[in-house]
Amino acid sequence: MQRVRSKAKWLIASVALYLGYRFAIGDLPIWMPKCLFHQWTGFHCPGCGGTRAVSALFEGNFVLAVRNNPLLILGTPLIGLAIYRQHRRELAGGKASPRLVWTLFILFVAYFALRNIPSPTTSPLAPVPEIQDSLRPAMPQKKLPQLPSNPQNHLKS
Repeated sequence: MQRVRSKAKWLIASVALYLGYRFAIGDLPIWMPKCLFHQWTGFHCPGCGGTRAVSALFEGNFVLAVRNNPLLILGTPLIGLAIYRQHRRELAGGKASPRLVWTLFILFVAYFALRNIPSPTTSPLAPVPEIQDSLRPAMPQKKLPQLPSNPQNHLKS
């Protein structure tokens, strides 16, 4: 019974996170932070495109999410499962193996190298380039109430 309640809490938290993202934040490709490593070096780090990938995943576009950062979208469940299995092994009295840490390290280094070969702009693992501001659809602007040009005249009448 306790496991069901725990799973229900995670499900509720996930749905709340999704709804909060969609209704409070919405579609925000404009404000997404830039990767400082990419700006300074021109290379894509393993996390480049991660924010756009998660945003595309929230919008239901799985293909674009995988295209922006396949390691994050496809690898996170597998890495989480490996960490969970390692934790279960330790709880059962087994010895912690450094293989998981070394495997993850090699995976990240290889992913970093592969997404920048033959070049950061032509690699099939590089994130999709961002849309230029001039090509973005115009976001609807909320109209603010107009204030009088001279507030003192407005108060006298």
